[in-house]
Amino acid sequence: MTSKDILVCVTRQKTCERLIKEGARLTAGEDELYVVNVSPNGWSLLGEQYDGVDKAAEALEYLFEISKNYGAHMTVLHSEDVVKALVEFIDKREISLVILGDSKEVNHANIMAKKIKGKVRHNLEVRILPTED
Repeated sequence: MTSKDILVCVTRQKTCERLIKEGARLTAGEDELYVVNVSPNGWSLLGEQYDGVDKAAEALEYLFEISKNYGAHMTVLHSEDVVKALVEFIDKREISLVILGDSKEVNHANIMAKKIKGKVRHNLEVRILPTED
């Protein structure tokens, strides 16, 4: 039986919940689901304060809870090289599918997908979920 462990890449935004839901749907409870956020070295998990609320920390806490509800393992990695950190995570766990959210930056997700696929040592599928309107 071939494992189809899935990695969902998230930012510090609550809207990433849709990516986790899609990953959970695709595992159908049979394979491992990992959720990863990569932040640059030196960045704390805390972000800017808005009206006394730390939106980044609030969003990460929310995503941790969503991940837990779907039986996913959520990890926050710190690295200056996001692609390298993701590739190491993917190779170590032999992830077979990566889910990325589309970005408002032109071709950002496509470029990230190509970089990851080019460096992973095994066969890997990368899916990019479009942004919600």
